[in-house]
Amino acid sequence: MRWPAGLVFPPGAPFRHFPHPHRFALLRGALFGAERTPALEEGHRAFTRSVIELIVAGQQRAELRQGDPELIRIAAQALSYGLSQMFVDDYLDASRADTLINQVVDLFGLGVLAPGSDRRDVN
Repeated sequence: MRWPAGLVFPPGAPFRHFPHPHRFALLRGALFGAERTPALEEGHRAFTRSVIELIVAGQQRAELRQGDPELIRIAAQALSYGLSQMFVDDYLDASRADTLINQVVDLFGLGVLAPGSDRRDVN
């Protein structure tokens, strides 16, 4: 699958390699816990705004399905988060992480790409 313009790497790519599972737990707790530091809160908001802007831009170019950009962002984040946790928990074989992540993200991408989009050319 070709990624929409402006998307440098597939969603979830930063979570592919966690040599120490406790690092994912620290990231998870710091970002998704009940209390964030002001700096983390601002960083999280800026990142979220950037992702929403990418989604809206993809929708305007008819590359992504029309719909609530926030819902698409949450779905992508949930996929990345859940898949990452499955590797950390040893539920999925980490030696197959690159292959599995690419396959899962490609499958998800087909669901959010606009019907008829030329970006549906899955390899």
